[in-house]
Amino acid sequence: MDKKESYQQYWLKNKYMNYCPKKGERYMPTLLEQLANCFTHGVGIIPAIIAVWKMLERSLTNEQLFCTILYGTAFISLFIVSTTFHVLSLAHRSTVCCHIFHLGDRFIIYIYIAATYTPWFLLQCNEEYGASSSNLVWLFAFIGVSYTMFYHEKYKMFETIMYLFHGFFPAALLAKLSTKGFFELAFGGLLYVIGVFFFKSDGKIPFAHAVWHIFSLTAAWIHHFAIWTHLY
Repeated sequence: MDKKESYQQYWLKNKYMNYCPKKGERYMPTLLEQLANCFTHGVGIIPAIIAVWKMLERSLTNEQLFCTILYGTAFISLFIVSTTFHVLSLAHRSTVCCHIFHLGDRFIIYIYIAATYTPWFLLQCNEEYGASSSNLVWLFAFIGVSYTMFYHEKYKMFETIMYLFHGFFPAALLAKLSTKGFFELAFGGLLYVIGVFFFKSDGKIPFAHAVWHIFSLTAAWIHHFAIWTHLY
């Protein structure tokens, strides 16, 4: 037995990891992994609600209020939908409700990305460029949601590439106009990219999805503080 096999057998034996899924199949987390999945995004729900409430109090213009409602709804939903899906998966892996929230868990990624960039386009860019760029980002979000609806779990690597592209091409549009907040956006983006390694490592690294949650939670808060600091 080589070291790699011994390593995997140890985690499998102690229920810290399940077997790696075959191509096209969904990974089935162990009980401990699923509990970790619930906690690592569930812990973000109440702080997100408080943060959005503070943004509402600080919104002085109609544009800021609109962006707060749009971004804030997506920010809170990111954690609620993810946590709800994992809680349902604990007991009802194959129910219709669980499947719906699994789709929602994927949909919300595109929606959250678009909602995160919207304040940057609408609050710091000129009206024409900001509106057109924001519309472009939301168009891609619609394409991503539509793709997931029809091809969910079929082409996982392509889906991951779509997430990454959707996350980075709006940053390129912003970089042409202003460097304000760009460091925070770039650093948060880097954490997402590192997290994707764990997102794709179910069955290879124990608690891989929970680690992905930690990276995405941290990145989301970095982006939140960038919006709060530079745009409000």
